[in-house]
Amino acid sequence: MRFIRYTMTKKTTYLSLIFAAFLFGACEGNTNRNYTLINASSHEVTAKIESVEGKSKFQIPSNQSKLVLSFNQRGGSALAGHPSDYIFKFDIYNVEDTCFKDYTDPEKWNIISEEQSKVPSNWQHGFTFKISDEDF
Repeated sequence: MRFIRYTMTKKTTYLSLIFAAFLFGACEGNTNRNYTLINASSHEVTAKIESVEGKSKFQIPSNQSKLVLSFNQRGGSALAGHPSDYIFKFDIYNVEDTCFKDYTDPEKWNIISEEQSKVPSNWQHGFTFKISDEDF
């Protein structure tokens, strides 16, 4: 009888530990980062991007915007991060010229951070890079 109680207690303890690990792992939260390019110029532009998600190429008509990068990270973080932490190369050009606006300068981005929930910690960071005719 004593052996059965010991075995049941041991199983209950293991199950409790597994449940607690699952519960804490599920409460880890999430961080979502979205990068948008606004083309406020008078020409269609082509944007080539190399990022943590790989390489992409986009055509963006004049006076329109496009989500050029979106990704999630496990764990909720209030820190938006530096745009060039996630974008390694960002070439923007039109039929006439290449954009010279420095995408690595955080002052050139409009960054908005919003806490979606406290438990689990979920954050959304929006990065917007706007180009105009003066940037070419």
